[in-house]
Amino acid sequence: MPEPASHIFFAPFRLDLAAGRLWSGATAVAIRPKAFAVLRYLAENAGRLTTTGDLARAVWAGSHGSEALIKGCVRELRRILGDDALAPRYIETVGRRGYRFVAPTELSPGAPVPPAAEDGARSAFVGRDR
Repeated sequence: MPEPASHIFFAPFRLDLAAGRLWSGATAVAIRPKAFAVLRYLAENAGRLTTTGDLARAVWAGSHGSEALIKGCVRELRRILGDDALAPRYIETVGRRGYRFVAPTELSPGAPVPPAAEDGARSAFVGRDR
């Protein structure tokens, strides 16, 4: 049985699922826990429509996750990722239905990718040249 993913890569970001951290290259990005959970759920379901109900059940299980809370987290994620709702690179809004993570992703079951080389020659993706 394959080892579950411990990292999700979407250029130039990396989600460290075990540590609950978001990285941009070798720099940790400040993110609140609920926003991280929303981003994780969207990235784990990349390419699929994720309804607000799906997000509420996954992220606010056992408590009330309102549409306003979800919208606030998505707005925060767009700010953190430098995304634009009108021309999304990461999170697309599907009118009155939910969201879709549209960036290409790679899952990694192994150890984290080492920080970028000092000269910047390494990419955040394993086995990829610039």
